[in-house]
Amino acid sequence: MDNTRREEFACPSCGKAPPVGACWTCQRCSRRLDLFKERAVCPKCGSNLLYLQCDECKQWHSFGDWFPEVRARRIADSVVGVESAKSAGRDEVSEVPRIEGPPNAARNYRKAIALLPPLSDSEVRILKAVLTTPLNQTTRRLIESSEQALLELRQGAMRELCDWELDSPKRLQGLIDLAVSVRRLCDFTCLRARQAFRDRDGWAALEGLADLLVLARHYGRAGTLIMRRMQSTIELVTTEIAALHLLEQDPAALRAFAVRLASLPEPVTLAETMEKEKQYLLYVLRPQFEGKSRQEGAALLRSWTFASNAEAILTAAGPEVMGLLNLIDNSAGLYDELGPILMLPVDRVRQALAEFVQRHQETNPLVVSDVRAINSMLYPVARGRVRVDMLQMAVAIAAEGNWREAVRDPTRTGPFQCRCFKTGFELKASSGFVDQPLIVLTVGKKQGLFGSFPDFLKRLIGQT
Repeated sequence: MDNTRREEFACPSCGKAPPVGACWTCQRCSRRLDLFKERAVCPKCGSNLLYLQCDECKQWHSFGDWFPEVRARRIADSVVGVESAKSAGRDEVSEVPRIEGPPNAARNYRKAIALLPPLSDSEVRILKAVLTTPLNQTTRRLIESSEQALLELRQGAMRELCDWELDSPKRLQGLIDLAVSVRRLCDFTCLRARQAFRDRDGWAALEGLADLLVLARHYGRAGTLIMRRMQSTIELVTTEIAALHLLEQDPAALRAFAVRLASLPEPVTLAETMEKEKQYLLYVLRPQFEGKSRQEGAALLRSWTFASNAEAILTAAGPEVMGLLNLIDNSAGLYDELGPILMLPVDRVRQALAEFVQRHQETNPLVVSDVRAINSMLYPVARGRVRVDMLQMAVAIAAEGNWREAVRDPTRTGPFQCRCFKTGFELKASSGFVDQPLIVLTVGKKQGLFGSFPDFLKRLIGQT
């Protein structure tokens, strides 16, 4: 083997430069290749080889992390920038520390997912009840098992750019398949934040929750309705935990958290999401029908969870599978019409969608099924966005030190209604949907009847 080393790269763990030559094997096609020459893409099958093992220390790292040793040291320094501000006693953090080097958060997120620990059924149940599960030795051990994954999540959240490397629409399916794992990262982070708050380490808890909000925005921006819905779910859970503990934190931690919230990536619009849905429909779903018989196409259609009106779709398509393909093509064209509708104000969008359905329900029940899915997302998306806005305002109020005085000033609570209780306050806002409850963020711990309600009852009355 050639002993020449690529001195422009270095292992993040030991600093050793990687060797020159075909020293790695593609897991998909078994081709031997030089990962650094090929920039981590197999020239034979096109697979992205996201992680590689150092031949010196045997540690695995994402390709994007193999920087010169000095730069790797700067990465470590910048990751702990906010924590260093705390330990140094600074009251202000003016900007979010960023990691230098190839700015690809997605690779860190994929590695974080790969590092998630295997879970027993009981551990899954603990994570599913992350807002209410008791904190004990079992949960502490569970948190410890996720530390490596959450460290990788933190590195990703410190990067400015997230490129999921969707060089073809077909890769959207792989990203959709990550939704469960992204939610698992959310559950572990929230559980660790709750434990950190209990241990009176508010800095660590708030930083972890901020990392999670960055991940949510990065994942939501990638494309389809499923990913956008996951973003909203993470926003709701994260804001719930953060708001519960804000009034216990010192002003310096709150100001650092405010900086992180102010620098969150902009959320993608639903109109942009529909463009990705169009690509997914044409390049992922449509090919599944090509070359199929009518019976095979019908069975495939019935297996789609969104096709609740499968029989109406099959009737409109006619006796040949080509009819289904034509309906898909027509639906993709109609997505261009849906985009501008989803940019309308809340009080007009549902009426516009109803008119859209009326125009197309007889000729294309497939696109009508999609509109139903969109309608079900409008309120959760609005709720997640508003809750993050509420959290930003709540952090600013809590950082004042005297929150009781601050919430009496209507200029501090802005567009939100505010109601105080003995140990905190609530911010409320209308969602704009007449058939949906107010959007509420409870800051501090309620005492008495409402404070003891099980989580599912809180959800029922719109408190979480």
